[in-house]
Amino acid sequence: MTFAVGFSMLACAPRKLERLHALPENPCDILSAVEVSKAARVEVVRVERVPSIQKIVNAQRANAEPGPGTICVYETRSALGGITIWVPPDSERTRARYLEQRDAYRRSYRGSGRAVSGLGEDAWMAGGASLTILVRDDTYFGIGIQYGGGPQIPDILGRLGRAAVHRF
Repeated sequence: MTFAVGFSMLACAPRKLERLHALPENPCDILSAVEVSKAARVEVVRVERVPSIQKIVNAQRANAEPGPGTICVYETRSALGGITIWVPPDSERTRARYLEQRDAYRRSYRGSGRAVSGLGEDAWMAGGASLTILVRDDTYFGIGIQYGGGPQIPDILGRLGRAAVHRF
């Protein structure tokens, strides 16, 4: 089962977005399609909220529906393919868990997981295609690019990260 919201960019009028005081339940509420399109400089053709693979597997084992997801996929008509924004499950929304994940990644992939300055209280890039940002205590999320690569990806992630942090 998917939770899709299809639309045409021409049909989307920019809307004034309110500041977020906490992570929204719906990760698609962090940035609108228009904001993603502007920051990434690509056309967003579809937005879909999806569950994580782990949530799907757990639901299949329990013979249940996975429910709404913690990942938002912005499909583009570009070499980037899809841009994702994910939020951690409620039980993992702590500074300690953010730091634990960051440090574990750095231990596993020595010389990787580079720090990114100027985004929230802490931010780090994994594998050149994923950015995780600690906005403040107990508020962190990630942004990733599904396909493509190249030297422009860190810049695109940085623009998306700044747009998202600006919402808080």
